[in-house]
Amino acid sequence: MTEIDHGSDATGPSVQVRIGDDVPAAAAPRRLVAALLAVALVGALLAVLFAQRAGAVRDEPAAPAAQAGAVGPGDPATTELTRAVTAAMATLWSYDYRRLDELPAQVAAVSTPEFQAGYDAVFARIRELAPATKAVVAASVQHLGVVRLTSDTAELLVYLDQAASKDGGRPVGAGARLRVEAVKVDGVWRIDAVTPF
Repeated sequence: MTEIDHGSDATGPSVQVRIGDDVPAAAAPRRLVAALLAVALVGALLAVLFAQRAGAVRDEPAAPAAQAGAVGPGDPATTELTRAVTAAMATLWSYDYRRLDELPAQVAAVSTPEFQAGYDAVFARIRELAPATKAVVAASVQHLGVVRLTSDTAELLVYLDQAASKDGGRPVGAGARLRVEAVKVDGVWRIDAVTPF
């Protein structure tokens, strides 16, 4: 049982907390630490479980090609998609202050009009700030995984690295994890949405 004494003395009100007879006050921090350790242990066990399940999914034999929608590494549809998205992501996340006028056409070639509308707002800030700092950003896809692929839509997870330099200085690296949605328009894969995760 917890009791709170709101007594006061000459210096002002005082608060005394007593945690009951069955739980000494010194045990409260130990219980908190024990609870936090239990939560951390459960989290670690779940991480191991998910990693094992992901490994099992990767190690399963590929479905027969005759099955509808069967794709995998080396499959022509998967290869076409990953090449297109890898190139598109490098285009979308790279820029050079000396060639900003070329960027809108390059972005239009690899994205949908809906994506480009959002990109244009970001590009306005790049156009404003990049020349003053002589910013150059080079992006490259480090890892990519296909989550879902149909004949004209796809969802991928992309790990992107960027190397940015200002005023000709040494490049500084940064990474991003992105969920990418792509659509096939007139036979060409285009980026339709990108969400960090």
